[in-house]
Amino acid sequence: MVQSAVVTLGPRGAVAVSGGERAYAPGIDTGPAIDTTGAGDLFAAAYIWGDLRGADPEARLRWAVLYAALSVRCPTGVAGAVQETVLIEEGARRGLPEPPGSSAVSSALRGKERE
Repeated sequence: MVQSAVVTLGPRGAVAVSGGERAYAPGIDTGPAIDTTGAGDLFAAAYIWGDLRGADPEARLRWAVLYAALSVRCPTGVAGAVQETVLIEEGARRGLPEPPGSSAVSSALRGKERE
């Protein structure tokens, strides 16, 4: 039995059903799309990232939409994959709660950036 189903809607966001609960995350405008290569892969990565940290289904979806939206600002999929600290900072600016369990990772990464 499938536990979750997620459908991306491009610039309009995404919808998901997880554990019988429906969630919607609207699209996020981060400027003009330069290259959408890899946006779906990064969406999936961020959704799993949120799930592994215990975020609820709506928050996972919102983080995934944000990561995908940030990724299309640069040419190539690799260039659009921002670091976790950048993702968390962008999410905080947009009112997303930091997923549980990510603050220790974020603090460690911030410490490495200062070195």
